Amino acid sequence: MDVLTTEAPAAGSTAAFSQRMHEIYAATAQSSRWSQVVAAIGKSLHADRGMLFTPFLGPQGGGFLFTWNLSESDLNIWATRYIAHDIWAARALEQGQWREGSAHLDREIVPTDEFRRSVIYREYFQRIGVEWMCCGGVFEGGAGLPHTAISYFRGPERASFEQADKEWLRLLLPHLSRALGLMHRLNARELNASSLRATLDRVAFGVALLDPRGKVVHLNAAAQAVVARCDGLTVSEAGVLDAAGAKGRERLRHWIERMVTSGGGHPAHFNDGFLVLRSVATQRYLVQYSVLPA
Repeated sequence: MDVLTTEAPAAGSTAAFSQRMHEIYAATAQSSRWSQVVAAIGKSLHADRGMLFTPFLGPQGGGFLFTWNLSESDLNIWATRYIAHDIWAARALEQGQWREGSAHLDREIVPTDEFRRSVIYREYFQRIGVEWMCCGGVFEGGAGLPHTAISYFRGPERASFEQADKEWLRLLLPHLSRALGLMHRLNARELNASSLRATLDRVAFGVALLDPRGKVVHLNAAAQAVVARCDGLTVSEAGVLDAAGAKGRERLRHWIERMVTSGGGHPAHFNDGFLVLRSVATQRYLVQYSVLPA
């Protein structure tokens, strides 16, 4: 590991740098921690939001996406409507600035006035509160490692990122590269699975992933909140989804078993599902079932 013997740039001290190193290398052994890494670096940069991602490769093709303070709906809008208008990404690629280990400020890629005249700023970034960016290249692509970048953003009410912020991110990039590279070599499938779980955590409604036997293998953040309330739905010691009351529990288990056996069946419409009673008589949970490709 590199040794930092002087005070780190504005983002923090040697103690802060050491803590970021611990978080980055811990994610090598447990890829579900990458979202926490993105958040921790973002906070040390006093950013509002950020993302570690493969800009030219989606998760379905072996890429990944770990975000901090970016909603799933905003990401979907960017991916479906504005990715072709992303002036920062396109210009950086055109100018050869996506080099491994290099860090850049927004104005070093596109002059601020030009950026504010762009379609993506006027229709998208301005709406979600993105004005300033500090980014870095983790991988240039090739040799089995997809092109990977990390980007952080601040809103219009905040000051822009400065050279000290860029240098702080640049210090962290080699360690991100080593940790992610090792993760790719050891277990790329686990990295992709963790990216999927991070995506599910950004969804506002509860999602439970079940194995082929119908047992719960993962609950997203919203589903964890539902289960923690103990108001209608729980997860048993055997790892299956349970409804309140013996009758409801038996009916829900039979329904899940039938869905698993039939591969989801053929519901007549989207709202077909299983109604679960809650403590307030007028409130219900609607449990729906869908099949994800292996």
